[in-house]
Amino acid sequence: MSNKEWLNCTKCNTPVKPVYPEHGYVEQIDDGVKLIFSVGYGMFTDNITYGNPTAFLCHDCVVLLLEFFPESFKEKFKNGHPHGHKPDGRCCEYSWSFKDE
Repeated sequence: MSNKEWLNCTKCNTPVKPVYPEHGYVEQIDDGVKLIFSVGYGMFTDNITYGNPTAFLCHDCVVLLLEFFPESFKEKFKNGHPHGHKPDGRCCEYSWSFKDE
């Protein structure tokens, strides 16, 4: 599967690499997140005829999104992924390294 077939980040349009492309499953993305916005009566949008809007965010856009939340929520994402996609060191405050052990 070429990167032309990958999904793009909903915010910045960067191609996001799927974890299991060999199985045709492209919605679990590497170093990113799939956000499913639940809709329902009385919620932000109650137009349930369109289903639940979905967004796919690349690593850097996830980091930007987390800045909107209080530290107590952001803590849940600390040490959440390896820093391997940035060869020159830790990519963000949410990554971990085997060197930390």
